[in-house]
Formats: sequence, structure tokens, C-alpha cells
Amino acid sequence: DTKENISDIFPRGLSQARKNQPNTSASSDPDTEQSPHFQPHIHSTRRSVKNSNIRDVCDKVRTWKLQFNGKTDATEFLEKLYELQEKSNISTAELLPALFEVFQGNALAWYRNNRDSWTTWGEFLTDFKLFYLPV
Repeated sequence: DTKENISDIFPRGLSQARKNQPNTSASSDPDTEQSPHFQPHIHSTRRSVKNSNIRDVCDKVRTWKLQFNGKTDATEFLEKLYELQEKSNISTAELLPALFEVFQGNALAWYRNNRDSWTTWGEFLTDFKLFYLPV
């Protein structure tokens, strides 16, 4: 009987892996990085995300009934997430702290274990792709 710790399953080393990846984007801002699989809707004005607004965003995200458990198609998940985010007029800065609403199981453990290392949507997206869409 072997018990695994969350940190054994989902290492915190993704930020190091991100640093080792070649930068193929012409943009120096990872928040505006374009991807063939996911093109986030970025609002031209950046807003600070206030606690009351986070609650509102979480409530909205919960109504989407979008879920990702790590076993389903990651590309399809990102595309649907983009569509819902754009339709709801939620910025990526607002969506980032509300993502726990869409993750389940091992994917939720991965999110919880890595969320403190993300300060931008681009950082999350890079780590998500490294883990769920390996080359």
C-alpha cells in the first residue's frame, strides 16, 4: 500500500520548467502570448481584482458548469474556457483566482499546488500546457 503526497504527484517545479522553455513568442508580456489553442480575451485596461469582484467572478464561473479533471481533452477545455471567458466579459486577471471552480480531482490538486507561483495568465497558461499538453 503506497500513499502518495500531492507534492509527489504534482511537483512545484513547473516554474523551473517554464524558465527552461525557449521563448517562441515575439511578445515579452506573457499575459498577451498568443497560442494556436487558446487566445485569451485581454481587456485593454488592467484592473486590480478586488475581493468582492472575485466572489462575483467565482459565481459567474460556477454557472458555466465547465469542469476539467486532467483526463479530458485539455485543448478542448482551454477553447471552451476562452469562449465562456470572452462571452462573460471577464478579464484573464479576474479569471485566474477563480479557476478553482473549474478544476476537479487531480487537476484541482495540480491547481492548488501551483497557483501561488502564477502572477499572470500567461504564467498559468504556460504551466498548464507544460503539464497537460506536453510536446
